[in-house]
Amino acid sequence: MATNCPSPADKGIEPQLVIGIDFGTTGSGYAFQTRADFKSDRLRIYENLQWGRAKTQYKTPTCLLVNPERTDSWFGDEAEQEYIKLRPRDQPNNWFFFRNFKMQIYGKEITTDMVLTSENGNELPALFVFSESIKWMRNHVLTYLERTNCRYLEQMTKWVLTVPAIWTEGAKQLMRKAAQRAGIQRQNLCIALEPEVAAVYCTTAEANPPDDPRRDFDRTLPSGPGTTNMIVDMGGGTVDITTIQVKKDGTMKQIHMAAGGPAGGNKVDEKFFRFLSDILGASVWRKFCQDFPVEFYDFRMSFETSKRNLLPKLRHNRTRDEFPIFIPGTIIQEFEREQEKDIATALRQNEMTRDKVEFEFGKLIFRGEILRQMMNSSLEEIIGYVTHVAKEVKALGRPIHAAILVGGFASSDFMNDEMKSIIQERLGILVKRPTHCEMAVLRGAVLFGHNENILTSRVVRMTYGIGVTMPYSSKYPKDKKFTMDGNAYVSGVFAPHVFRGQEVKIDEWISANEYYPLEQNQKEVVIYVFASESKDTKLTDEEDCKCIGKFEVSFGEGRRGILLNSASTEISFNFGRTELIIRAKDTKTGNEVYESLTLK
Repeated sequence: MATNCPSPADKGIEPQLVIGIDFGTTGSGYAFQTRADFKSDRLRIYENLQWGRAKTQYKTPTCLLVNPERTDSWFGDEAEQEYIKLRPRDQPNNWFFFRNFKMQIYGKEITTDMVLTSENGNELPALFVFSESIKWMRNHVLTYLERTNCRYLEQMTKWVLTVPAIWTEGAKQLMRKAAQRAGIQRQNLCIALEPEVAAVYCTTAEANPPDDPRRDFDRTLPSGPGTTNMIVDMGGGTVDITTIQVKKDGTMKQIHMAAGGPAGGNKVDEKFFRFLSDILGASVWRKFCQDFPVEFYDFRMSFETSKRNLLPKLRHNRTRDEFPIFIPGTIIQEFEREQEKDIATALRQNEMTRDKVEFEFGKLIFRGEILRQMMNSSLEEIIGYVTHVAKEVKALGRPIHAAILVGGFASSDFMNDEMKSIIQERLGILVKRPTHCEMAVLRGAVLFGHNENILTSRVVRMTYGIGVTMPYSSKYPKDKKFTMDGNAYVSGVFAPHVFRGQEVKIDEWISANEYYPLEQNQKEVVIYVFASESKDTKLTDEEDCKCIGKFEVSFGEGRRGILLNSASTEISFNFGRTELIIRAKDTKTGNEVYESLTLK
């Protein structure tokens, strides 16, 4: 059963200002656009370019610093710089410094009391960490708007916060709750999926005339009606893939469920840091990380530049294929004291570094091949995700006209060239990359905020259902059996509402199942929602079935003054939007209430 929804969760006025926040694993940024600009020139989007010391940078590091009393916090480059300034008298071990913390919730069971661990081992609630970060971003936006004399009215503004498409419902709900605590009103907030909004931007950019200097693609990119493109969002933490088809009316539909995993650029960082730790020794490396925050910050920025500038071996045109990394003299002295030999000699004698790493003028000089090997590992993992999706889309009888690479990791020339060579050779799929690929998600978030209906359907990644109690029969385990009023029941039965791989339309209510209370005159019921990667789940305690949240439905006159009868309730779900919504309908009176998912 399916009925069209009057969009109860999205009622409101047409936004006159849209603000997009790209909350990334390694970097975060924001952009905005007025409704007037959207109507006259959709690519006239304004990004903030001033972040701390960097005056021409689209994003600031995704870092949060919180003082011991939890009364003050700093985000981004400001957090990095304030953390560096801490002295022993400030008792830095009592502070909370989080870097790349977004990945701490990837693949985890999300609960209201979930905590994140800071770099110095201290813990804070995940909700607090994310809400403080978003609050800082929101305040930065408002200050920027005020400084540029841009009119801001909360009730006329749509805030769009991006999250990976492969995130769980619980993780999305955590971000929504954090944004609300940060001061963004629920009715003005949209949680958007990163590769989807990137697709919106790419299609919009390509729609401009061929001679428009703002076009980000060359003219051969397929983008017209009937085109199917695979968007590969390569960020710092995750690689997120969605496959989108452009329809005749210019709207888009997802034709394959989102795919991907933790194969972002941070994996390369981790490998290189371990390599350096092996070279210098664990104690010296630890001293470098902890006692030289300024130099360690510059080291990380330098390595980020090296990743972006690395070229394939056969294509580089440099006289020397190498990249330098500066190491403080005190760290070198510490190393030589431990090894009882100078570092140049130690590097020549070490089989791991011989002919691969040299020391000159206070810098370690690394052969490019070292970084290529580390990048290749992530490359093959990403190619595996792309190949898997391409094969499944092909099995559906649909061609993929292009794979579009976006995200910060996609800005690496090495990754772009290698993926272009391998994907085009192995799969016969054209590979394209926008000029400013790291901005595709942010700009797309703004465009999506003006027109959320541009995406008409999605393919769900999981089988979703609720836990129910059923009359007992022999097909159920005996240990689930219990008796009430002389009748035998079984608890923890999984009642599916939508199946993995199923296409669901936006604003469509599906799977209207009727449920009955166990007890007469029941005042309320808590409906627990479960998600499973299998289409054949029978019980909620099966290994691949996880509780992702709950809905609370009150009988009698509920919180919104709507009367529901407890005799029979029809439960429907709206899976088409980025978050789950439930509708409870009284089968006798026709009265309805709408609820959103609540974390456990």
